[in-house]
Amino acid sequence: MPIACSQTVLTGQDGSIWFAPAATQFCLLDNGDFPKGSADINVPVDNDFRLDDPVVFKAEGSGKLDTALTAGTTYYVVKRTATAIQVAATKGGTAILLKGDGGLGLPTGGVVATLTLPALPTATAGFGAGPYNGVATTGGSGSGATLDITVTTGKVSAIAVAAGGTGYKAGDVLTVDGTLLGGATGTNDIVVTVLTASALTGGGNTPGNANHVSIDYSDFAAICQVKSFSLDLSREEIDTTSLPCGAGGNGSVMASFRTMQAGYASGSGTMSVQFTSDQASLANRLLSNSMRKNQSGAEVRLYVNTVDGTGGMPDLTKSLYIEAPVSIMGFSISVSPEEVITAELNFSLSGQPTHLFV
Repeated sequence: MPIACSQTVLTGQDGSIWFAPAATQFCLLDNGDFPKGSADINVPVDNDFRLDDPVVFKAEGSGKLDTALTAGTTYYVVKRTATAIQVAATKGGTAILLKGDGGLGLPTGGVVATLTLPALPTATAGFGAGPYNGVATTGGSGSGATLDITVTTGKVSAIAVAAGGTGYKAGDVLTVDGTLLGGATGTNDIVVTVLTASALTGGGNTPGNANHVSIDYSDFAAICQVKSFSLDLSREEIDTTSLPCGAGGNGSVMASFRTMQAGYASGSGTMSVQFTSDQASLANRLLSNSMRKNQSGAEVRLYVNTVDGTGGMPDLTKSLYIEAPVSIMGFSISVSPEEVITAELNFSLSGQPTHLFV
């Protein structure tokens, strides 16, 4: 790919700030927070989702996302309450109804508990002597159900559930191929119907801290009212000085110097943000985020050189920028008839930068 080799010095007009708001990143259960037949996705009460926010879902660990949604696809918030949001495929679109089928199985069923048995075959020919334990089944809406089948003097005399499997519901029809019973397909097939399916422990949610569905603000958006920004990156000094390893300080007449090693890094900065009367602007949201207890999801891209890409987004392969999670530490503001109303906002990097210029 061609790259620019211009030696033209960059100026402030080449920079910009892009932001992902706070309180928009959570871990959700893969069943209980996606209730079947509802459009409401349960979120914690300290969320700060807004209408038209772009969000994306991802299954973590062995978590399974509700099949009404697609992992990695951007959706838009079309309705919100203090404890729930609804999302659509487009801004202002129709809210998506959930299927409630995340996790290891259906939230209201999954394990085969009891069966409706057919009239047991009376033919004496075709079945092997058995016993047949843990025989596999096919059909139904789930998987993994097996049966114990007893054959007495060539007749099937009893059928019981060996393993309930997962994902089944009442009314599912299960079939055992006749060849698994010493007979022939079709002639000696056993067909049973699921009478009841019991709930999985925990309602089908996968256990463990890493097994969940994450929701996050899907991408950064430009803040159009930032006048300037500054960022200071520094490293701690670790003293690695040791005692002299020779007689008389190695024979030197000069004092020995300490040796130092770079330690942990930290970053802090400021932004000058101009106020507007648009209360929904991302700049005003940035300022209000400074007082939120939960700042999970707050990230910035600080561009030194913003190179245009496709779809109105910067070209990340050609632009020079720093990307990192941040904690917004408050701001100061002054109002004067002679000046534009501007807030001076302070922030600190709250984690490892994911991109540092190159």
